Amino acid sequence: MSWGDDGLAHHLTAHTAASSGTAWQYYLVKKSAATTFTIAAAAGEVVLGVLQNDPASGGAGDIQVSGFSKVVYGGTVTMGDKLTTDASGRAVTSTKNGDHIVGRAMVSGVVSDIGTMLITHEGAASSTAETITDPGNTVKAIPVLRSGICPITSTTSDTRTLAAPTFLGQIIGLSHDVDGGSCVITVSAAFNDTGNNTITMTDAGEAITLIAMQIAGAPRWRILSNDGCTLSTV
Repeated sequence: MSWGDDGLAHHLTAHTAASSGTAWQYYLVKKSAATTFTIAAAAGEVVLGVLQNDPASGGAGDIQVSGFSKVVYGGTVTMGDKLTTDASGRAVTSTKNGDHIVGRAMVSGVVSDIGTMLITHEGAASSTAETITDPGNTVKAIPVLRSGICPITSTTSDTRTLAAPTFLGQIIGLSHDVDGGSCVITVSAAFNDTGNNTITMTDAGEAITLIAMQIAGAPRWRILSNDGCTLSTV
């Protein structure tokens, strides 16, 4: 079975290898400094994505952060499994809460196979739904430590804030769950090419989904979908 470019593949090319990466092609890599990366070295840790090339030390890396990618398996994997990293930068099936879920296995395989995964960056593995608690109109700041869905309850003319994403490929969904008025969400930076940085929800059922992309060398939110929310610039 093969998988082609579905339009979801995005690549990070602004980082260089902290040491020789000539044996790292299709391994999972992590940020080691502001503009450098290295192979993942702790089981379940947060990673940037899958290295597509084999740079020498100081060479530019081609790191795929979303979409379908080849990846080296570190154990027996079944199609559909949630994948995390082992201590050698290989993709393995997640077995415990707290693992950073990099994506889903698209083919079954065994250790050392070059398999295929859909990179999703689903955040920390949990036995419960990936729900981000609405901070309410007092705290206001929506948590951005992981991917998930934040159902918002408005009371009157509410406001919320959304900081910059924590990692590339992070996905957050915001829904107007309970309509008690309206909610204006101010994002840390523009989230589209128009320059909008504000989301307004006025009716129950309105929702927006954002994904973290690298823009001008920094992680920024971009819109995946918008159902009824009003976008503006303030």
